[in-house]
Amino acid sequence: MKTALIFPGQGSQYIGMGHDFYSAFQSSRDIYDQLDRIMGKSLTNLIFKGEQTELALTENSQPSIMATSIAIFAALEESGKIDSRTFHCVAGHSLGEYSALVANKSLNFEDSVELLKIRSKAMQQSMPAGTGGMAAIIGGNETDITDIINDISSKGKIFIANDNAVGQIVISGEMKAIDYLVSNAKELGLKRVIKLSVSAPFHCEL
Repeated sequence: MKTALIFPGQGSQYIGMGHDFYSAFQSSRDIYDQLDRIMGKSLTNLIFKGEQTELALTENSQPSIMATSIAIFAALEESGKIDSRTFHCVAGHSLGEYSALVANKSLNFEDSVELLKIRSKAMQQSMPAGTGGMAAIIGGNETDITDIINDISSKGKIFIANDNAVGQIVISGEMKAIDYLVSNAKELGLKRVIKLSVSAPFHCEL
């Protein structure tokens, strides 16, 4: 049997994430200390005790999620629960690609943080905060959702971003169009539309 490590992307962040590993493992503390030094500010304090809205900002959430993933990975290595022989491949969902590259030593942690400082700032600046976002649509297939998007084009630009699974498609676009979908999901024949905790419309032309 093959083992894969899959790392999460943006939207998975929450206040307090990784604190249990920080408290228990020196290797995890080292990762967070490096994060703060490279970023030039205490993201660790924001991650553990800050405000969710501030953590959700792309320039904060991207390096924070990657660092937390690697802090957990480092703790698993320190405790002997994992090493290079116990997994066969790595992958990441969107931002998680950076965590995967660090885990398999294709990219070192410091370079990953430096890259994410640039990447996250560029992505955050692609649209003014609050004007774009993403949502997961529960129920409905790609054809139906494409038709709905075309029908509501007057509400704003919106795109299919991710086809996650049967019955779950993620859309990305202007917030006014996403808000319309959330408010009118049942009338449009959708089971549910859930806004994602991101501050920009990723994986689309915006």
